Amino acid sequence: CFLQHIISPLPADSVTANTVPPVSDSYKAGKVIAKKSGTAYITAKVNGQTLKCEVSVRSHKSITNKLWDAYDWQCEDIWNNGYCDIYHYIEDGTDSCGNKLNIDKTISDLNKNYKKRNSWNKFVYSVQGKHYSKFKKTWEKLDAETVRLKNILDKNGTPTPKSNYYFPYQKYSNYIWKLFDNVSNLQ
Repeated sequence: CFLQHIISPLPADSVTANTVPPVSDSYKAGKVIAKKSGTAYITAKVNGQTLKCEVSVRSHKSITNKLWDAYDWQCEDIWNNGYCDIYHYIEDGTDSCGNKLNIDKTISDLNKNYKKRNSWNKFVYSVQGKHYSKFKKTWEKLDAETVRLKNILDKNGTPTPKSNYYFPYQKYSNYIWKLFDNVSNLQ
C-alpha cells in the first residue's frame, strides 16, 4: 500500500482500518496486518495530516488465478489471435493454422485487446512478494516486446503477405513460453 510506505518511516499519531467484515488489525506504529482476504480502508493521521488508502488483501490462490488470467490475455488475445497470426500472414498469407486470414480484422481485434494492457500491468505490478518475482520480471520483458511489436504495426501499417515487412516476434515468443513456466510454477 502506498500509505504504508508513507507511514512506515514516520510514527503515526493513529491508524485505523475500517473494513466490513474485518480483514485487518491496526496498530499505532503505522503497520496494518491482514487477517484474511478482502478490502481494507485505512486512515492514518501523520503529523496532523489525515491520509487515506484502500488496500486489497488477496489469497495466494486468488493472486495466482488472476496471474493466470493475465497470462491468458497475453497468450490468447495478444499472441495467438494477434502477433502469431500476423507473423504467419507476413510469411505465407495465412493464419497460424494455415487458414485464410482477414488481416484488417486481426489488427482491429489486436487493437481492442491491447487497450486492456494498462489494467493488466496495474494488477501484475501491484502483486507483492518474492514468490511472484520471476513472473513479474518475465512479464516486464514480455510487456516491452508487446509494446515494441505494436509500435512496429502502428508505424509501418498493415503488413502484406510474403513481404519483407519487419516484424521481429521471436523475443515475444520466447517470453510468452517463459511466462507460462513462471505461472505454472506458482501452483
